[in-house]
Amino acid sequence: MSAQPHRADTTILGLRLAIGLAQGAALYVLLEMLEGTPQPFTKTWLYAALVIAAGLLPFVWLAAIASMRMITLGIWSLGIIATIIATSTHAAWLDTSDNATDKLGLFFPLAAAVFIGHHLIAAADHDRKPLANYATYFDLGWKDGVQLVLCLAFLAAFWLLLWLGASLFELIGITAIRDLITERPFAFLASAAVFALAVHITDTRMSLVIGARTIALILLSWLLPLLALFAWAFLASLFFTGLAPLWATGRATALLVTAGAALVILINANYQDGDDERSPPGILKLAVRAAALALVPIAILAFYSVWLRVGQYGLTPERVAGLAIVGVGAIYATGYAVAALWPGRWMQPLQPANVAAAFAWIALIIGMLTPIADPARLSVDNQVNRLLSGAVTPDKFDFDALRFDTYRYGREALERLAADRSSPFRIDIADRAAEALKRTARKSRPAEDRLTADALRAGVTVFPAGSTLPDSLLSEDWSGRASNPLENCVRNAIKPPGCQALLGDLDNDGRTDVLLRENAWSIIALGQDANGKWVERGTFVTGQCNAPYFDFSTPGVSLAPPRPAPLELDVNGKRFQMTPACNP
Repeated sequence: MSAQPHRADTTILGLRLAIGLAQGAALYVLLEMLEGTPQPFTKTWLYAALVIAAGLLPFVWLAAIASMRMITLGIWSLGIIATIIATSTHAAWLDTSDNATDKLGLFFPLAAAVFIGHHLIAAADHDRKPLANYATYFDLGWKDGVQLVLCLAFLAAFWLLLWLGASLFELIGITAIRDLITERPFAFLASAAVFALAVHITDTRMSLVIGARTIALILLSWLLPLLALFAWAFLASLFFTGLAPLWATGRATALLVTAGAALVILINANYQDGDDERSPPGILKLAVRAAALALVPIAILAFYSVWLRVGQYGLTPERVAGLAIVGVGAIYATGYAVAALWPGRWMQPLQPANVAAAFAWIALIIGMLTPIADPARLSVDNQVNRLLSGAVTPDKFDFDALRFDTYRYGREALERLAADRSSPFRIDIADRAAEALKRTARKSRPAEDRLTADALRAGVTVFPAGSTLPDSLLSEDWSGRASNPLENCVRNAIKPPGCQALLGDLDNDGRTDVLLRENAWSIIALGQDANGKWVERGTFVTGQCNAPYFDFSTPGVSLAPPRPAPLELDVNGKRFQMTPACNP
């Protein structure tokens, strides 16, 4: 009786290793085609589809080969292939550039859709009915999530040990192991095979995976009271502060969505499969209800945050995506709020809410990757309607957004606008559209999206302490230039410490220069030309040669004594030379 399962395990192990090796070989060959002699094939939708399929399908087969019926797995695989083909062809039609890697970004949203869809189908196959029991959805979804983390950790440990072993042999002058593991074919084949082995090991020791899942859920569940307290304290604070400080951050929607997602995860860590035997203590039940009710105002605030911008400036691809994500969040918020107030079994309506949201996520992802709900198409339609209806005047309209941000939909809209000269109003639009079609780089940011001088001043920490940015820099017009370094610093600087400025005189010409630190690897130097116009003077590359981390608050950071060339930044005796900027 024990021999048959052993043979079955051996067969499954062999199949999994074969799948892993085939995946590694396929990805290696496809990458070599991309990096080798340029080939037209690598710029087609078929190449992108093959890379995505090679990245996704083997993971599905590794997970399902021992548990899912072959007929179900075959149909599901065909469905994945059809989805990859549909989305890849649309991406290739949408963006006709020669950059093949742009289209490979489809992998990540498709991976999310496949992960969700796989567990809906695997659960249905397990229970032999279209909609499985909720306990099956929970069991398979969380189990595979923990299993994936364990397999990735196993793969990371494998490579760590390989490098350790190679380093030991290098101590005695033997470099063969390092030479082997740095070869790309070995890296691909070994990584894929080891991951497949990890899947098999964890699959045959499922009790360990379930134990790890149980521990993870317990730890996560006890974080919920803290997050629920923060959520309600934040919401209560808004009555005193108003919404203006929230909107002033410029990232309110992202923060609110992240907070909502964290609440959803922690609520589910407490609820699990809804079995009374795993029901949490009373304090956690109270925290679950409080967190579920907090989702409603958070979802409303997130929607309002996006809609304010839509009402002011219309749809953009980012705002379409934001509205879609908030829409799915509304499913969670509504279902969980009903569950929190449910008079029957504790939080019972959470189950259909989770299943409905899972289907909504799949529909959302597939819709946005096809013409059905492509954010570029929706935003172009909205913006053109705003323009033609007079909601925005031609001189305020961002024609460059159609030219550079919305791919073929935007370019075709510009062509239609440029061809319509039926009235003086349309002629004005046509001239501007034709001009935008000729541009190879976008103009400066639209006026309504640019930060004010006050916002720039508030967003920069200036050194030496007590100094202020020159008014002439704050009011500098960067129109017609590639970018506004000061605004980019305020918007994009990594926090902490955020955007920093160091004032000084680089070349002892009697005029103030400004060094902007947006990140840890480069510093931009700004100065005034002979006409008093602020320009980029150059860049200090500070992320090389194992340089220690520093920012402008670090003691010992200063401009080195001026020399004819090159100009230098001194950090406790270590000097960085400025690379001059190219002439405009």
